[in-house]
Amino acid sequence: MTAPEAQKKTKKNKTAWKAVLEIWGRYWDVYGGWWALVCSPYLHLSIVVTAALWPLWWEKDWWDKVLDIQPSMLGFTLGGFALMLAGATDKFGMFLARARVRHEKPDSTPLAKMAVAFVHFILMQMVSLLLALVSMAASRVQPHDSLIFLSSDCFQRCFWCACFFIFIYALLCSLAATEWIFRSVFWLISFNKEAMHFENKSGEKDQAPPEAPRDN
Repeated sequence: MTAPEAQKKTKKNKTAWKAVLEIWGRYWDVYGGWWALVCSPYLHLSIVVTAALWPLWWEKDWWDKVLDIQPSMLGFTLGGFALMLAGATDKFGMFLARARVRHEKPDSTPLAKMAVAFVHFILMQMVSLLLALVSMAASRVQPHDSLIFLSSDCFQRCFWCACFFIFIYALLCSLAATEWIFRSVFWLISFNKEAMHFENKSGEKDQAPPEAPRDN
C-alpha cells in the first residue's frame, strides 16, 4: 500500500468515527444530557426496585433472567420503532417533525423526542445484555493473584447490583417510550383541530413551525 492510499484510508476511518460520534452526540443532546438522566423518575424508581429485588441479584446466575427477557423485548422494541418511523411519512408525521416542544431546543421536535425515547430504550437493553454476558463470563474466570479482588464477595455483589440496576432501568425505559406514544394522541387531537389552519397557511413562506401542546 502506497503512502497516499494509506493516508486516504486513515482519513476515511476518521470520517467514519466522526459520523458515529456526531449522531450519538445528537441523540444525547435531544435526550437532554446528564441532567435529564439524573432527574429521570424512571432512574429513581429503578433504584427502589433494585433494592427491593435484592434476593434476585445477590445470588449467582441472576444473569439468566436478563438473557431470557431482554432478547425478546429488544426484538419487540425494534419492531415498534420501525412502525413508528413508517407512520411518520404522512401529514401527521410531518406535523410532528415540524412542531416545537416548549422549553426545548429548536431541533427537539416531538418526532425527535419520541425517536430518542425509543433509541434510549434500545440502548439500555443492549447495555444490560452486555453486562449480563460480562457477569456470566467473569464468573467462569479464575483471576490472577494480582487481580484477586475481582473474586471478592463484596466486589461481586456491588458489580451484580449495578448490572441488575441497569437491567431494571432498561425495563422501565419502556414506560418512557410508552409515555411519548401516549403524548402523541394529544398531538393528533391538536393536529386535527388545526388541520384547516395548516392548509390555509401551507403556501406562505417563512412560516414559524407550530408548537406542540405541552402536557401538564
